[in-house]
Amino acid sequence: MDGSRISKCAALFAMIAAAMPAGAAAQYEEYDTMAPRIYAMGQVAFIGDLHVQIEDDDEATDGMQVSGGGALGFELPVVELFSIGGEVSALVWNHDDAADQEIGPNVLGELSVVPRFRIPWASANRGGAHGAFTLGGVFGLTLNFPNDDWSDAVGVLGGDIDIGVGAHAGGLVGAQFFFTHSFGVIVEGGYVHHFAWHRLSFPIIGERELALDFGQITIRAGLALAF
Repeated sequence: MDGSRISKCAALFAMIAAAMPAGAAAQYEEYDTMAPRIYAMGQVAFIGDLHVQIEDDDEATDGMQVSGGGALGFELPVVELFSIGGEVSALVWNHDDAADQEIGPNVLGELSVVPRFRIPWASANRGGAHGAFTLGGVFGLTLNFPNDDWSDAVGVLGGDIDIGVGAHAGGLVGAQFFFTHSFGVIVEGGYVHHFAWHRLSFPIIGERELALDFGQITIRAGLALAF
């Protein structure tokens, strides 16, 4: 092989080698921003009022105590700017009058659909940082498990109170930051409203419905894994 052919081959090889890292980085960037992810978060909720009403009786209102809980969820990017996900969560809550009387808190268990609009970003380096800014909703099924003190109070009158069934809906603004391809953190904040309806059963007056609802400012933060 003469010198001119060797120099041409060397030049071609150099061009291919120079192009490969950029292409690989671009492919990895797209893979990072579209990677499915799972997460675990703690949540704190504060400010808000509880509304309680038994059928056609007057509605009672009371201030809410600070609530706390957690959530486990997944997020699946559908396109670059939108993802869909799901969550299972729990929230321990109480209101001011009950706390003053040393009545224990209730527990919400919720199953949620979580769509998110997202603005993703990623480092050009393989395995580098990536993440997204998000605007999402959260809505779905709510179960309210009353404290034993509630059950005891109804039981004094010879009645029973069932687990409350209802719904919840809210909006959250957040940010995701992954330090590597796989490991990162999520922070979100917004407002979520919860509704639940309980059936009260009494031996003399029969069944009555107790409706309650409350909404609070919610802040959530936790760890995430991308695949």
